[in-house]
Amino acid sequence: MFVPLLRRVAFGLPTATRNTLLSTTCKKFNTVDASKNIQPFVQEIHPEKAVRIKHSAENIDSIDWDQAAVVEADSLPPKVTTADKADLHRKLPLMNPTYSLASVVNEHPTLQKLVDLGVDLSQWEESEAGGAGLAIGLDFERDVAPRIHFFVDLGVKPKQLGSIFTRNPGIFNTELDSLKTRVNYLKWKNFSNNQVRAILLKCPEWLNHTVTEVDLRLGYFQNAFHLTGDQVRQAAARGPELIVWKGVHMAVERVRHLLQGELEFTQGQVKHILLKAPSALQRWDEDELRETVGVLTKMYTRQVILHNPKVLALEKLEVRTRHEFLIFLGKAVYDPTKANYVPPESLLVDDETFCSMYAKVPLQLYHKFHLTV
Repeated sequence: MFVPLLRRVAFGLPTATRNTLLSTTCKKFNTVDASKNIQPFVQEIHPEKAVRIKHSAENIDSIDWDQAAVVEADSLPPKVTTADKADLHRKLPLMNPTYSLASVVNEHPTLQKLVDLGVDLSQWEESEAGGAGLAIGLDFERDVAPRIHFFVDLGVKPKQLGSIFTRNPGIFNTELDSLKTRVNYLKWKNFSNNQVRAILLKCPEWLNHTVTEVDLRLGYFQNAFHLTGDQVRQAAARGPELIVWKGVHMAVERVRHLLQGELEFTQGQVKHILLKAPSALQRWDEDELRETVGVLTKMYTRQVILHNPKVLALEKLEVRTRHEFLIFLGKAVYDPTKANYVPPESLLVDDETFCSMYAKVPLQLYHKFHLTV
């Protein structure tokens, strides 16, 4: 315990003095009363340290608590700032799992106004863009109002702002000039105002990506899928989530090769899938797509599937469950020339609509069948 202390005390001495000090004292640290051994050396080198050591060793029970209180008062930290509060609120969810921004909304006018806009602050608490700390640090006039004007000028309706801000709090972490630059890039690439608005409404996260990132991604899709300029803009406006997806380009490439190779779709058909159902290509696991196509081809011809390619984005279990339920009912009619034909759209609707329009049975029966799959 004392050797490290002594080494720190002797560190600033000349080499000869330090060596002499350490060599003469280390021999004595095996004695019982260590405080007596170190006291003379500390007294010689740092008298003020010796006073504190003596006080601690001999007068532990005679501390002047009034004096201690004065010292503590003098060393109080500075006043807590907004940034400190923001940092605290970033850490609170880790310290207290039940923490919620809802508990502090009434104390923050900016949060109240965000809620009035329709922002779901509970979604921010799970966001990677800053969460609770970001929310607490916002000032309405400085941070929120300019971004409201930015989106309204692009044709976004006030009632749509809540959804945009809820889905992407990172908008408030990005400089306003950067947001404008990213939109201006799209206009420079001849995206129409409607296409720009569609991208921002469907995928507010688009604005988190730099111009360079977006340009590289659009270039990949144009080259890999042999798209014209208009088709690139169409693909981006219809499926912006795919363009900025983390799986671009490696996961998308695997799916594209699966479709054009093993599943024997032509290059033109794969382009058609991209333009009409971009989410079909947004898969980390291409095996799931392989199995989905396997079930679909038992139900419909390739031409029918391509007429409604959104079914390719469904999970295998969803498709198989409805297919087997229709077989169970004796209603699996997939030939469009026959009566009671069940079209691919039957796979895209919710359970209640599926039962009433296509299976024509009570919803409860389908739920019971679901348990057997």
